Amino acid sequence: MMLQQQQRSAGFAVSARGASRRPLSLSAGAGRATAAAASAAAAAAALAPAASSRAKAAAVIPRPSRVVAVQQQQQQQQQQQQQQQQQQQRRRAAIVCASASGGGASGGASGGGSASKPALAAWRVPAYILFWYAFNIVFNLLNKTALNSFPCPWLIATWQLAASGLFMLALWATGLQPRPPRPSREFLGALLPVAFFHTVGHVSACVAFSQVAVSFTHVIKSAEPVFSVLLQGPILGTPAPPVYVWLSLLPIVAGCSLSAAKEVSFAWGGFGNAMVSNLGMVLRNIYSKKSLNKYKVRSGC
Repeated sequence: MMLQQQQRSAGFAVSARGASRRPLSLSAGAGRATAAAASAAAAAAALAPAASSRAKAAAVIPRPSRVVAVQQQQQQQQQQQQQQQQQQQRRRAAIVCASASGGGASGGASGGGSASKPALAAWRVPAYILFWYAFNIVFNLLNKTALNSFPCPWLIATWQLAASGLFMLALWATGLQPRPPRPSREFLGALLPVAFFHTVGHVSACVAFSQVAVSFTHVIKSAEPVFSVLLQGPILGTPAPPVYVWLSLLPIVAGCSLSAAKEVSFAWGGFGNAMVSNLGMVLRNIYSKKSLNKYKVRSGC
């Protein structure tokens, strides 16, 4: 009995020792687990900034697929704009063609229309020159007739200049000629010598008509190119003309000299007034080129 009790007590002691050792082993395992978890958390925290920086870099730097998509969109927009511009150009061309065809049809019905415009433009300058000569001939004949009936050349010349001014006023008042803009002082100053020399040339020609025949006066007035060549260089400062220009003046001088020698109604007064008229008209042309060159484009002038 005693032996059984001792064995039982020894078994209780061994079991108690085992129970006391088991909690120690459990606590050691738990500590190791927490340490591993802490180290894993630290490693994750250390890797987190690198991962975030990589994500930001990936967000900032576009991928090749995105760049290609953006480029394709831009190309599509450019193509659409080009197509719209081409459509607008086609519409404008269609409108122009329609108007041209309509104008051509109406022109054909009226006898030429737009096709005859270039031909009319080509004949405009010769027509102006022809009218100028025709009206000049009529003016000279009427002028000589008036001087024979009323031998006051200065008064007739003055009334002729006044009539031309009244004629222009009538054209401006009726709207047949556009009204000129208000002239400036500079323009009037540049126009003054031109108007003065034109007046001298016109009055001298009328006085010459009253003293000699009209034909002889115009023969003398045909020497204007000689005065033009002589005075153009000194006044405008242009270089001397070439030799062939001087040679072309010899027939003019010879013809005027021959006509003056054989003229029945020759008078020195008429010859002198005709030469003064040449001088006045040439100076008018030269100063018109010198002073009015910058006033070429003036509406109604």
